[in-house]
Amino acid sequence: MRGQLSFYQMFFAQPASPVVKQERPRNFFMPERNMVLAHRWYYYAVIKDYNMPRCMKELECEFFLTTARLEVILGSIQGILREINENRPTVKQMEKAYPWLNWNL
Repeated sequence: MRGQLSFYQMFFAQPASPVVKQERPRNFFMPERNMVLAHRWYYYAVIKDYNMPRCMKELECEFFLTTARLEVILGSIQGILREINENRPTVKQMEKAYPWLNWNL
């Protein structure tokens, strides 16, 4: 944009030094997302006793993923789902682990 630098210098005496962006893999947060997704699936399917279409609808809204993509992800994390089902975490435990989610629906 023409004059952008002069506009910037009008408000700031010294321009900031360029920020060096550290590259990280595209799927950097995927394991954490999958863990939260698995716990949310457990919450809806086991604790709330929702049927599969309703679970998928809720997860679509929360994670901004399509049903097809959710099915692929849930299929790939079956081990995690099994482990969660064996441990049977309570709502309070999941709320403590993931406090940013609403566990009182």
